[in-house]
Amino acid sequence: MSTTTPTRTRSRHETVTAFFGALAGPRDDGELLELRYRLDDGQRMGQLFDHPTRLSGLATRALALGRRTDVYVGCAPRTRRHGGRDAVQRAFVLWVDCDGDDAVVALREFDPQPAIVIASGTAGNCHAYWPLTEPLAADEIERANRRLAHALGADPASADAARILRLPATYSHKHEPPVPVEALRLDVDRRLPAADVVGGLADPPRPPRVGAAAVAGRVARR
Repeated sequence: MSTTTPTRTRSRHETVTAFFGALAGPRDDGELLELRYRLDDGQRMGQLFDHPTRLSGLATRALALGRRTDVYVGCAPRTRRHGGRDAVQRAFVLWVDCDGDDAVVALREFDPQPAIVIASGTAGNCHAYWPLTEPLAADEIERANRRLAHALGADPASADAARILRLPATYSHKHEPPVPVEALRLDVDRRLPAADVVGGLADPPRPPRVGAAAVAGRVARR
């Protein structure tokens, strides 16, 4: 995504700390940020939780993990030490996972542009974030994210409130050699009302309902 606006040069630690701050929001109400990382067996995932008052220490741990394994962060704060949706009450950013050239091009042309763009380490794919002036509840976040994904042709599966995405200044270890996950844009001070981002976007169409007779027919043919 070559047309992103450059920001001031930050160290890797400053990049991660600033990114964490955008996800955590401008005030501390006792919520937690979640780090998730791939364990040595390549299958299971470890978890770390910490308060937004300790972002610098969490960034240090994230960078140390990122040298040897894949590291992800919960896009929304958690209300307790759990990574599921029932631990998400609200989020301070909207996000979208642009997985493919068409979605990346659509993002480049989208208005308003995201304040944060992270190159995910695979081809030109990226994650984009719009920090909000006020947080949205989990249901509202998911509806807004689905609108963004539908408008951009991005991954609808990444719209969920408990989503984890790759952390900038780490590496994607699914490649050999590992590929940097980079912050292409990191304007963490630019926050917008959610209506300015998705207010003019349509909800994606609902999947067609399957009637009871059709379901019964499929079961009978198995």
